[in-house]
Amino acid sequence: MGLVFFDGWSITHFLWGYAAAKTQLFTPITFLLAHTIFEIWENTPEGIQWFQDYGFPRYKGDTLNNTLGDTFFAMLGFFSGR
Repeated sequence: MGLVFFDGWSITHFLWGYAAAKTQLFTPITFLLAHTIFEIWENTPEGIQWFQDYGFPRYKGDTLNNTLGDTFFAMLGFFSGR
């Protein structure tokens, strides 16, 4: 399971990237920065607890490979939305 690059959340990351591009509030660099900050927070104890509290009790954080996949799909969505 540690090698997961594409999962059920990949589409969500793509759609967030697409939506962010449509707002025209982000450049590719600022969106990449914002998404990276989110990915870091998501894997902190506070982020993990947040996901557990809001419907994903088995969430334990992402692997590096999954984080890279999430970022890839978010950026793919962003560029698709431009």
